[in-house]
Amino acid sequence: MESAQVNLASEQATVTYDPQQVQPHDLIAAVEQAGCGVISDQIELPITGMTCASCVNRVEKALKKTEGVLDASVNLATERATVTYAPGVASVTSLQAAVEAAGYGVIAPAQNEAAEPQDVEAAARSAELADKRRKLIVALAFGLPLFLLAMARDFGLIAPWLTPYWAANEALMEAAGAHAEGVDTLMHYPARADILNWLFLALAIPVQFYSGRDFYVHAWQALKARTANMDTLIALGSSAAFFYSAGLLAFNLAGHVYFETAAVIIALILVGKYLEARAKSQTSAAIRALIGLQPKTARVLLGEAIVRGAHSRSLTLAQPEGFETLAGHGVRATVDGCSVLIGSPRLMQERGIDTAELQSDIARLQGEAKTAVVVAVDGQALGLLGIADPVKPTSPAAIAALKRQGAQVLMLTGDNRRTAEAIAQRVGLEPSEVLAEVLPEMKASEVKRVQEAGQVVAMVGDGINDAPAPAADRRPVRPG
Repeated sequence: MESAQVNLASEQATVTYDPQQVQPHDLIAAVEQAGCGVISDQIELPITGMTCASCVNRVEKALKKTEGVLDASVNLATERATVTYAPGVASVTSLQAAVEAAGYGVIAPAQNEAAEPQDVEAAARSAELADKRRKLIVALAFGLPLFLLAMARDFGLIAPWLTPYWAANEALMEAAGAHAEGVDTLMHYPARADILNWLFLALAIPVQFYSGRDFYVHAWQALKARTANMDTLIALGSSAAFFYSAGLLAFNLAGHVYFETAAVIIALILVGKYLEARAKSQTSAAIRALIGLQPKTARVLLGEAIVRGAHSRSLTLAQPEGFETLAGHGVRATVDGCSVLIGSPRLMQERGIDTAELQSDIARLQGEAKTAVVVAVDGQALGLLGIADPVKPTSPAAIAALKRQGAQVLMLTGDNRRTAEAIAQRVGLEPSEVLAEVLPEMKASEVKRVQEAGQVVAMVGDGINDAPAPAADRRPVRPG
């Protein structure tokens, strides 16, 4: 590191360093070791146009070179880039520009605030899949007849369509006994002598330049970046066959044309790419459906009920920075320069925040079957929220019916034990049938533990935090 300057008023640090020797995460680690923190945010960008590991590396490099980016990783399977950046230095616009400069696309966020990001991405992915389908259909519609005709001529199933001049020349050669001597004269004719070659050219053009357009675009972008990828190989292979054959026709040279080879290369690759894109689309739809299991009414933190409550009290809401979700615990962010932490009493205890003055209220809320959520600002507990998750009226009867059938019913929850037992009492469960304070990643382990005991498990989960557990269960149930 060459130099570092810190401005207390603006709470900004300006660092000059050699990127060959020091990485952004090293600087962050140094700041944290000094007992301070670095405000950062994380965003996921849906990427289009990636085809191989080389594409992943190019997108990652482009993002990491962007000013303000602390880290970036790209997943080819999900076609998403996860970027950690410094707000105010980097922005979504600059990240998108970096990806596009590398030759790829970013699905832009919704302009309409009412539109869900998942819906925007789904629409873009659907359009991309439809484009691949159209190009595949064109490749097959023109490429298949081209292949069949070319093979039929090569194997002697159909005769060449010679022009009158060359047909007469062929007749003369037959009369001279050239064919009787086993001489194949077709390869010695100029390419223009066989009208079929012109038909082959006409059939190959749509495949080469419409269906295969993306290969050329991506190969050119790779060339500008002084690298190569799978599209480069495909473009070179198909172009060699196509332009060699076109050259024979253009200069009326003798030789065999290979238009069908170029078309088959493109068509076969497009089949694989279309099937891959369709599989990804189906996987993404399944993930969105799983995320959709999260109850809309359970959006508690920075949520609609809390916002309405703030407006009713004429409170001004500030835009948070560096927002981060702590799975199973809470959230944290910086608001008006203050460090805000919202979450469970356990989270506060782990962060060394004293909640002694709130203990009586926490106990009261838990006894009312409510989840106690503590609000801390700059390390001090200043507020408390009581979150109620109403029991469905049909739940007690459903549990009772399961028990009558001999099923063992257990409740897995991340709530405090006192809250969990209060809810269990309402639905007809005993304290011994409650597993409380179970984090999302622990729920799957609990399911496996019961399975290993020889029990058949059916898991009911209605939230995204329950996703790992149904994934480990052979009989997941999604409540309506």
